[in-house]
Amino acid sequence: MKIGIYGGTFNPVHNGHITAARAAVKALGLDKLLLLPANVPPHKTLPEGSASPTQRLEMAELAAGAVGKLAQADGIELQRTGKSYTSDSLRLLRQQYPEDELWLLMGSDMFLSLHRWHEPEVICALAHIGAFHRMDGDADEGFAAQKQLLERQFGARVAIIDNEEIIPISSTQVREALARGEGEKLVPTAVWGYIRRCHLYGTALDLTRLTPDELRPIAMSYLKPKRMPHVLGTEQEAVRLTQRYGGDEQEARIAALLHDCTKKLDMAEQLALCAAYGLTLDDLEGTFFASKYYILREFKKYTGLSVHQYMIIRRVMLAQELIGQGVKPREACIQCGFTDYSSFYRAFKARTGLSPEQFRSQNSK
Repeated sequence: MKIGIYGGTFNPVHNGHITAARAAVKALGLDKLLLLPANVPPHKTLPEGSASPTQRLEMAELAAGAVGKLAQADGIELQRTGKSYTSDSLRLLRQQYPEDELWLLMGSDMFLSLHRWHEPEVICALAHIGAFHRMDGDADEGFAAQKQLLERQFGARVAIIDNEEIIPISSTQVREALARGEGEKLVPTAVWGYIRRCHLYGTALDLTRLTPDELRPIAMSYLKPKRMPHVLGTEQEAVRLTQRYGGDEQEARIAALLHDCTKKLDMAEQLALCAAYGLTLDDLEGTFFASKYYILREFKKYTGLSVHQYMIIRRVMLAQELIGQGVKPREACIQCGFTDYSSFYRAFKARTGLSPEQFRSQNSK
């Protein structure tokens, strides 16, 4: 499997990142693309008013949907303290993907300075380099010289990626546009909604009086990318039904856009929202919420685990059995219901103290 690794501050992630990521997927034939927001960038200091590391990760998660189904955000660099050195991240990713082909993606400025990075020899040993070309003749000579230097000095494998849809803009320019009340066309729709909802980068939208058009990107910012088409389709269906049976079209749009906005919240958080906004539950709703919350609370009381944690442990235990029977780790990952190998790897190692490959090696002796 070919895996692209696209790191950066993503402060914020913008459409220039999106077109570059798509170009890499196409040019390199990637099977997966990881967006890695840096916790503490080693090459620059984040300006005052920047989004927090968690917020930048959440924006990257939303932006992944704009790249395509094979893209996902990974918080691997947020789990470490200190500077986010690429070589350290690649070491961890190589452990998670020992048999796969890793491609480190970077812009032209980063590529031309790669030989001065922290541990460039480790970077070039652990991953191939995919550099985005500026598509102007002036850069050709410098790119060619840098490619030769990296190949000669570090044994690197380098691919120059042409981005025909390049958007020549920086995150600094995006932040400046956002502070002026502009920038909607510079970032993915859900990221635009997230920025306005969280009042990042000097934005100050009144969230209490939104039209459906203003609400739509904000509603998208509450959702996982795979859920967004469903909500947009629900909005269109709501319009169709009001046109057929009557009703307030604007209210129908708003209801449709918001109907899944708390889907990621747990039961306690949903009940807290009801209390905060004075929403009274009827007998059926109250019984359902109370019984479900009671069951979840009692389960954690007696096991010390949430139901979700318990199910992960059960799936890891099943994976141990399968691997012990000779099933390959990646096949066990799929059979046990994990959505990606990265989450499977972390859960397995947390439970057993070994990577899936180490466990397989010990149990095959």
